[in-house]
Amino acid sequence: MSKLSEIRKEYQKTISELKEVMLTNPKWVKDWVIGIRNFFGKTSYSVLNQLNLSMLMAFRGEHKEPYFATFKQIKDRGYKLKKGSKGYPIFFYKPYEIEKKIEKEVVDIDENGNEVIRTETVKVKKTIPLLKRYIVFNIEDIEGIEIPKEETLELSKRGIFERIKDEVTITYGDPAWIVGEKKILMPKVADFVNQDAFLAALLHEFSHYTHWKIGLMDADNAKTTKTYAFNEVVAETSAAVLCNILNIEYPLERHAGYLKSWGELLSDKEFEKAIKEAGKVVDNIVAHLKKKVVSAA
Repeated sequence: MSKLSEIRKEYQKTISELKEVMLTNPKWVKDWVIGIRNFFGKTSYSVLNQLNLSMLMAFRGEHKEPYFATFKQIKDRGYKLKKGSKGYPIFFYKPYEIEKKIEKEVVDIDENGNEVIRTETVKVKKTIPLLKRYIVFNIEDIEGIEIPKEETLELSKRGIFERIKDEVTITYGDPAWIVGEKKILMPKVADFVNQDAFLAALLHEFSHYTHWKIGLMDADNAKTTKTYAFNEVVAETSAAVLCNILNIEYPLERHAGYLKSWGELLSDKEFEKAIKEAGKVVDNIVAHLKKKVVSAA
């Protein structure tokens, strides 16, 4: 088996395990760390990698810090790993350019003025996504490095609500995003157990809207069962991650139960795609919320 085949097999196994845990274990929303990023590059990993790293951290029970780095990054900056440190895998697709020969028909004119079709071989360049795997180490396993203070998105519950209202109209009704419109229906806050439950539902509907706004949702196909299930997994995963980022307390079994009801209808590949799109939704919503910080409680 080639190295690429081994990586692909490991990646597929990772997706399958991640799907199973997210659909069956309600504790993942609470126990897992969100906001995982590269310590030296300061860039966040994809939500899919964040969820997988969080799952592995919870299983191992060894690390809590959301900062990671590759062995090369650690070595190049003059640091060393503690003896016995165990790494974690991350996966991503890197564009890879290949050159391919194809047969192409060319029309010529012969000496008598007649069209003559001949075939010639031409070279064309094509970019394909190449699956890559890296091993990263938690910052707690790096000798002599100062662990930074945790970065949080400082937003009040009122601030979150007002920032969403800057983007969409919120009117009374059962929780729903009006497909193709900048409009969300929501019950009154008093109809929920508490403000956090209200915000969790609102973030789910706002995730639907954002999914559509950034051009990833096919709203015309939303009525088919498979597509509807896919969109629900995107929205609920987004809402669960956002609740973690924003410190919104929401019953864990509700996230897992809702994901299970729709996620079981998706193949592992469809689930993988849904998580990736949820990552883009989360990034867009966090960027939107950061534009206006309201500190009042």
